[in-house]
Amino acid sequence: MNRALVGAKGGASMSIDQVEVGNASWWNQRPMDYDWHGHNPFHRGSMEWFDQMDAILINAQRLFATEVRPFDHLMPLDALAGRRVLEIGCGMGPHAEIMAQGLF
Repeated sequence: MNRALVGAKGGASMSIDQVEVGNASWWNQRPMDYDWHGHNPFHRGSMEWFDQMDAILINAQRLFATEVRPFDHLMPLDALAGRRVLEIGCGMGPHAEIMAQGLF
């Protein structure tokens, strides 16, 4: 799969419907999986592949963690406890998973 970030998702002269089609097409061709260089040795979509993707993401964002939990410096988890949250642009969903599992 060509992972280059090329091609328009939208433009000033496009209708809303055209922009929506462009956005859907762009993201469907470039799923967010954090494997920028194709280094994950496991079969795409397998449990091992997802586990490796989580490990890659957590390692990449280790500077945003505390000793208590991952992503502490990115998400105010204590402030979100017990609240409804809409995460937009969740990629593969590791942040949403942490919130949904109540890991805060």
